[in-house]
Amino acid sequence: MKKILFLDIDGVLNSAAYYAAHPEIDKWEYLDKHDIDPDAIAQLNRIVDATGCEIVISSGWRYTWTLNKLYDIFKFKSYTGKGLLSSTDNLGKLRSDEIFRWINEHGEPDWRYCVVDDEPIDLDLDRVKDIFVRTMYATGLDQVAADRVITMLNDDGITKEEQEGIFLAVQAAKIADDFVPLDIAAIFVPLDIGAIFGKDIYDKSVAEAKERQRR
Repeated sequence: MKKILFLDIDGVLNSAAYYAAHPEIDKWEYLDKHDIDPDAIAQLNRIVDATGCEIVISSGWRYTWTLNKLYDIFKFKSYTGKGLLSSTDNLGKLRSDEIFRWINEHGEPDWRYCVVDDEPIDLDLDRVKDIFVRTMYATGLDQVAADRVITMLNDDGITKEEQEGIFLAVQAAKIADDFVPLDIAAIFVPLDIGAIFGKDIYDKSVAEAKERQRR
């Protein structure tokens, strides 16, 4: 039985705390190895080691880099898993639609799936709620989120019938032909991350990241 992790990158393998600790990085200039937090990669390594999952890239980074280049970027930050399995197609629709299309075309009834993302705005939460683990842009993929992913992918409490039911439900869900892509740039409003996620949590994450940088 395969286990598939659909992986976002921004807000998962980097975070507000990481960028605050590394002001020399211009996150809007380019996307490369400097934008990946090695601590988040360490959590990703934990997930892969504990579950044996394979990674499908659902992040917008797939528009910029090939899978081989992304794998090289991950390895530069000490990723220890094998090569990336695949990426979702760009359908110009919700990211969840692209994920379900991949499952429809490549998945099997007894496989297990987990979607890791920090942006629910790009997901149909009613459809992904049973396989979704949300990270927070304030902190990225931390131990708590990684533990939830591990539990979801390894959960022996899910029966074969329930897993097949999830697969069949995904197959039955049709992608709407009349979907109009959102102009994210037009509706985006800069966020006060500390105010949204809790200033204490944010400040603690920044302090920890700066301490690791000094070591």
